[in-house]
Amino acid sequence: MPVYTLDGTYGMAVNISTLVMQVQPDVAGDHSGPLPRLPTAGPVTNVMQGLTHLLAIGPVVDRAVAFGLLTCAAVIYASTDAAAAPSAWIHHSPFGVVTPADVDNARAGMGNPPWASILVIYAHPKPSDGGYEESIAAIVAKGVLANNVVHIPNLSIPFFGINHLGMVGF
Repeated sequence: MPVYTLDGTYGMAVNISTLVMQVQPDVAGDHSGPLPRLPTAGPVTNVMQGLTHLLAIGPVVDRAVAFGLLTCAAVIYASTDAAAAPSAWIHHSPFGVVTPADVDNARAGMGNPPWASILVIYAHPKPSDGGYEESIAAIVAKGVLANNVVHIPNLSIPFFGINHLGMVGF
C-alpha cells in the first residue's frame, strides 16, 4: 500500500487518480509532497463523524469534506471504470475504523464497479499505527488492490475531502 508523506507545505488540489498513480511503489522518486488544497468555490457538504456522502463527479460545482478529524480518518473511494457512475464516496470513519460492511457500502453506493477499478485515499491527522493499518487491510481484504489504496498519515488540518472534479485535498 502506497504512503504519501506530507512535507509540511500546502499545494494545489490533485486528482485522485493522479495521486494514486504518482505514489505507486514501482514509480521511482520521492512519495512525499504538499497537502493538497481544494478550491473553495461552491457549496460544501461537511461529512461528520460516522457519516458518509456520495458526491457526483461532473460539471456541478460541489465538494464533500470529512470535517473534524481528530483520531478519525477520511476514507474516499472512486472508480476508474468507464461503466461506473461518475461519483466518489466519502466516509468519516470514527477512530479510523473501516469494516468490511463500510467497504461494501462504498462500492454499492458507486454502482458496484469492479474491485480492481476502485481507488481509495485513507487520510488522518495522527501518525500511523496498528489500528489504522488494520482498517487499510480490511479495505484490501474486500478486494481493492493494495496499490490502489493511498495512506496519508499526519494531516496538519482536521479535514480532508474531494470535489466534483475528483480532486482531493483539504
